[in-house]
Amino acid sequence: ASLLYMKEQGPALQERLNSLTKYLAAELNATCEKEGLPLYAPSFGSLWKIKFKEELPYGELLFTLMRDKGIHIWDLFPCFLTDAHTQEDVDKIIVAFRESVDELIESGFFPSNRPAAKEEFNPFMEAPFPGARLGRDKDGNPGWFISDTSNPGKYLQVK
Repeated sequence: ASLLYMKEQGPALQERLNSLTKYLAAELNATCEKEGLPLYAPSFGSLWKIKFKEELPYGELLFTLMRDKGIHIWDLFPCFLTDAHTQEDVDKIIVAFRESVDELIESGFFPSNRPAAKEEFNPFMEAPFPGARLGRDKDGNPGWFISDTSNPGKYLQVK
C-alpha cells in the first residue's frame, strides 16, 4: 500500500519533504545565528541534524530540554522528516528548540551575543549604602551618591 501511495504522490512527495526540511533547518540556523551560538542544522533532502561547531560544555542539555518539551531527538544523531510530519509538527520542533536555547542562555549554560540585561533604576528602592542620596551623574543619568570625605561638598557615585 505504501509503494502505491508513493507512486501516486510522485516527485511531489519528496519535494514537499525536502521543502519542509529546508524550512526547519533555516529556522534553527536563524535562531543559532541570532543568538551567536556555535550550533547549526545542516540538511540534505529530508535529512537534518543539529551539530556543534565547537565543544560546548553541557550541550547535551539542549536535547534533554527538547525531550521535556515533547521533541525526542537523540543527542547529535541525524533526523529525518517523513510524510507523517506536518507543518504543525515542524513548527513544534522549532518552538521547542528556541525555548530550550533561551533557557540554556538565560541559565548561563550557553554563550550568547545578547546584550547583558541592565537593571532598571528604581528611585523608590532603599539606598544601597547608609547615607546615600539620589542624584544625577555627569551624563544626567540617575544614581546613588555618597559624600566625598576628602572633598567637602562633593559626592562620589555608588555603583
